[in-house]
Amino acid sequence: MASTLSTQVTRHCVEELFNTKEEERMRRKLCLHGLLPVNSLVFKRTHKGDPICGGCGEQEESIEHMFFQCSKAQEVWKMAPLQWDGLREQTGNFQAWWTALLEATCRTEGKEHIELTVNILWQLWKRRNEWQFNAKHRHPWKTIQKAQQEWQEQKAVQSKQKIFTEDAVRADEKVDPEEARRNEIQIRISTKVQDQTNRVGMGIFASTFNNQWVAAWALIDRKTVHQMQSTAEAVKMAIIKARHQQWKEIVVHIPSPQLLKMIKERMAKDIKMATLIDDINDLRSLFQKCSFCLDRSLDSRCEVISDYALGIFQDEEWINPQCV
Repeated sequence: MASTLSTQVTRHCVEELFNTKEEERMRRKLCLHGLLPVNSLVFKRTHKGDPICGGCGEQEESIEHMFFQCSKAQEVWKMAPLQWDGLREQTGNFQAWWTALLEATCRTEGKEHIELTVNILWQLWKRRNEWQFNAKHRHPWKTIQKAQQEWQEQKAVQSKQKIFTEDAVRADEKVDPEEARRNEIQIRISTKVQDQTNRVGMGIFASTFNNQWVAAWALIDRKTVHQMQSTAEAVKMAIIKARHQQWKEIVVHIPSPQLLKMIKERMAKDIKMATLIDDINDLRSLFQKCSFCLDRSLDSRCEVISDYALGIFQDEEWINPQCV
C-alpha cells in the first residue's frame, strides 16, 4: 500500500526519507505518484510555500514538470546516453510514462536501460533538492555521470550476489535433500473473489515438509483491479505471517506462473504490482531461507479456507499447538 505524506512536510523529513540505506528501494518508490513532495503537492496539501518550480520559475512544480518539462531537467536528458523518444507523448502523465517504460523489458538490454533510467530520475530528484534547499546548481553532465556510476555499482553488486547464490546452490546440492527440507515450512495460498460484496477471501495454509499442518489464516481484503494483484497481496501477507511466527526457513508456493516470474525477475508492468513485488522481495531478506516455487497441485484445505474467509468480518488464525 502506498503511504501518504504528512501534512507537515519539512526539509528534515524529506532528507531522512531519501537518504537512508534503503536508497535502492526508494528509487523504485519513485513510481508512486504521490510520494515525492514536489512544490505543487506540498502547497496543495498544506497551503504553505510556493507551488512554482524553483529551477525554472516558470510553471508549477508537478512530478511531470520536475522530471520532464522543466528546462533544468531537459538539460540533463539531452546528455543522457539513452533516449526514450517513443515516450515523449506520455510525459504529461508520470504513471502512464512509467507503465510504458516497463514495457521495454522485452527489448535488447531493456532491463538494464530501465535501471539506468531510474537512476537518472533519482539523480534529477537529488539535483532538484540541491537547488531547492542549498541553492547549489549541479552541472547536467555531473548528474548523468553520477547516475551511471551508481548504476555500474549496482550491477557489480548484483553480479557478486549471483555468484554467491550459485555457490550456495552447489553447496546445497551436496546435502541430503530430505534433511535440507526438514526445517522448511511450506506455505500455500488461495484467493477467492466475491463480486457482489467487492471482497477477497485469502486462505493461507502452512505445513511441514511431511505435510503436517502448522498454521492457517483466513483473511479478508477489498477487491483489487485484477486477480494477480490480489494473489500478490496474499503472498505478501503470508510472508508477514511467517515472520510473526519467527520461522527461519520457508518455501512459498505461488499459484500463478506469471506472478512467480514477476517475483523472480523483480519486474511488473504497473505501479501497484511493482510496489508489491518490491515488498515481497524485501521481506524475504528477513529469513535464513525464503524461496518461491510454482504450486503445481493446489491444496484443497487452502481453498476451503479462502472460501470460508468470504463469510467472516475479521481475520482468523489457527495455530497447531503441537508445532509451537
